[in-house]
Amino acid sequence: MVVSVDYRAPAECPSRAVFLEQVLGRLSHVRVVEPGEGARHFEVEVESNADESRARLEFVDADSQPVQREISARDCDEAVSGIALVTALAIDPRLSIAAPRRKSEAPKTEAAAEREPEPEPTAAPKPANSEPVAPVIAAEPPIEDGRDRRTVSSRDRERWYWGLGAALGAVSDLAPSWLVFAEMGPGQIRARLSLGYADSGSLDLSGRSARFRLAHGRTEVCPLAATLGAVVLRPCTGLELGFVHAAGSESALVAEAKTASGLWFAGLGVLRAEVLLSSAFALTIDGQLRVPFLRRSYVFERPELPAFDTPRFGGGVLLGAEARLE
Repeated sequence: MVVSVDYRAPAECPSRAVFLEQVLGRLSHVRVVEPGEGARHFEVEVESNADESRARLEFVDADSQPVQREISARDCDEAVSGIALVTALAIDPRLSIAAPRRKSEAPKTEAAAEREPEPEPTAAPKPANSEPVAPVIAAEPPIEDGRDRRTVSSRDRERWYWGLGAALGAVSDLAPSWLVFAEMGPGQIRARLSLGYADSGSLDLSGRSARFRLAHGRTEVCPLAATLGAVVLRPCTGLELGFVHAAGSESALVAEAKTASGLWFAGLGVLRAEVLLSSAFALTIDGQLRVPFLRRSYVFERPELPAFDTPRFGGGVLLGAEARLE
């Protein structure tokens, strides 16, 4: 197996060579090359101050999902040792979690050997020409997270996602629309809560003008995800609830401008594409289909002239950005 490792740490912390020795001491048949040579890439960054030390690992797993692991400890040596174990498990989850033998360890003295009990006989030694067999464990060993001492899996598929973002675009009849949202969910499942606003601006309707505004809240659920490299596709469904405000404008043809407000309630279907720029930031593109459950007609009076009818179906496109919260 060939991997590349980018290691950054303060001068008072263990060096890159020491870190790689701790990682490769637990692995066999693994070669480390320079970043950019087409291998799996792992980034390790260590921060240290008088109170505590933190070591963070970032990589992309076998399902092309960005993964981040962090270890907190009392000193830099302990943090680097912990993140070395996490890195080794990320490279090969089948390995043994026993501490590696250091090169500086001296062999046991004869007196010490006499005090130790004789080991029980094991299986017959393998022939000299046999191939080495990598140790295999039945399940992935847990990693103890130094931040809150919880036990987590090295591939925690059910880790909760938390994010905040905003989007801007055009909805039905090209009305500019924006919204802010919070997103959460376990694993690949996402639930989103949004607050949005759309404003048509002044519309010229046969010499008369009117303005339509929509303020709404939205809930969405995205139960599935498909990953294509750095792009994640999510089909979502949701509901919108809010108020529509319509206002006419006085002109030569409108002597008295009137306003009207009403409840807005609609179903929503979304196909969302997320472009992952890093493990903590993504750009989003939403293609939307709206189905209004409450439909109204707006007219100008004396003489009566249709102004706007709520369509049976509507659509829109929104461009947004989202930041992941740890």
